[in-house]
This record gives sequence, structure tokens and C-alpha cells, in this order.
Amino acid sequence: MTDFETSFNLASVWQVLQKRRVGIGWLVVGSVALCAATLFLLPRYYKSTAVVLPANPQLNDKANLYNQNIQQLYSVFGTTDDLDRLYGIANLDTTYKLLTDEFNLVQYYRSNQKNEQLNRANAALALKDDIELQRTDLNQLTISCWNKNADTAAAIANSMVKHINEKTKQSVLNQYQQAAKNVDSSIAVQEIAFQKLSDSAAIGSKNSAMIAAKSTSLLQQISTHRQLSFQLQQAMQSMPPALVVVQAASPGAKPDRPKVLLTLIGAFFISLLFGIIVALVLNRKSTLQ
Repeated sequence: MTDFETSFNLASVWQVLQKRRVGIGWLVVGSVALCAATLFLLPRYYKSTAVVLPANPQLNDKANLYNQNIQQLYSVFGTTDDLDRLYGIANLDTTYKLLTDEFNLVQYYRSNQKNEQLNRANAALALKDDIELQRTDLNQLTISCWNKNADTAAAIANSMVKHINEKTKQSVLNQYQQAAKNVDSSIAVQEIAFQKLSDSAAIGSKNSAMIAAKSTSLLQQISTHRQLSFQLQQAMQSMPPALVVVQAASPGAKPDRPKVLLTLIGAFFISLLFGIIVALVLNRKSTLQ
């Protein structure tokens, strides 16, 4: 063990710091001043957050409209799987591209590529960095947006909520439209068959009893399918929202980034620690010499 190692204690450290205090002080002051100047030049970003809950997709079931006995079985809110579905739709590239077009973000992010599609894609990627999607323990989805303009940040977050709702409802609507199309096609086929049976009965067919039975059966099927078609149309016109807005995004009162005070405090302690380490290293080198 060397004499330096045996004599290197708190007292000697304090002596070194006392000796180098001026240099450490200037390092701390300079670092904090440089950090403050940098923060002054950085743009201010406002944060707005919307909070939504998934709605129960079973509420879209047409049986919920016509069967009074089962309405109480449906919960208003969805499950974790429904929340994951909302998150997946929100995080689609198409969602960011729609927002890019809606708020003219190509100009905001100053993408100067010659190709317009590339400009749009770059702006959408930049927007994705400025939006934070988070699933909470309360089965909520928070949508946070940062922007240099407080009103724009709130508008983008609320617009994303709108797009999520519309896309989710559209997927259910497409299913109902396809089902209604199939039912209407069945009705058309059944009406043609019924008309043929009616023509056969009119010309005095030998199997009049069988024709009458088939006609009655077809009429019942047509009636049932027409009722089903009506129910599908009503369900499409009265679809509930796909999500529940717990909190709409509102403009921030003050910038959220950069965090000036915390950054300056961090710069102070980091520069102070760095100055102490440098002072001790320089003192060791001079001692060894």
C-alpha cells in the first residue's frame, strides 16, 4: 500500500476541494450558464392528454336493441382485450398519416424531400415520436401529444380519439353491411321462387297442395328475413361509440418540455460531481509526480 493510498481520506479530499474550489466553482457556473442558454434557445413544447376507456363491443349486437331481457347482461365498458384493440388501431401508420394530412404537419415538421409521399411518411414518423400511447392499470388508454402550439396539441389528441372511434365502428359496420347484403340476396332468391310457385298454381298444377305448402313456407322465410334485414339496418343506424371519453384533451397552460428547473438542477449536480472528480484526479497526478 502506497503512502498516497494511506493518506487519501476525507480530510485530504476536503483539502483538495478547498484548494480547487475556484476552478470547480467556475466549472459549475459555466456549465449551468451554458445549459441555461441552450434551454433558452430550445423550442417549447406543450402536452395535451386524452383519456379513453374501451366500450363493450357486445353493445353493437343487434340483439341488444330488440331483446329487453338481455340488456342488463351487457357492461358499458370493455375488457383488456378491447383496450388492446383500441391501442392497435391508434398505433397504425394510417392513423398518423390521416393526422398528418388533417393538420398539415408536413410543413410543421419541415420535411423537404422532393417526393411528396416521402415528405408525408417522414412527417407521420415525426408525429409518432410526439405522441405517446399508454395503457394504464385502470384499463384506460391515454393519448398524449406534444406540439409547439398548445391548441394544436389538444386538437391532435382529440382527433386521434375520433379516428380510433370511427375506424372501430367502421369495422363493425362493414360486418353488418355484408350480413345485410347476404340477407337481401336471400330475400330476392326466395321471392323469385315464390313467384314461380304462384305461376304454377295459376295455371292449375296437379300438385296444388304441395305448391301451397311450399308457398306458405317461403312466405314465412321471406317475412323472417325481411325482419332480420330491418333489424340489421336499425343496428347500423344506432351503433354506439366504440370508446368512452373519460377526459378530452385540453390546451396546456405552460410548456411541458423542456423541464427547465429540473434540467438546471441536474446540470448543477453533474457539473459539480465532474469538477470534484477532475480536481481529485489532478491532485493525484501531482502527488505521484
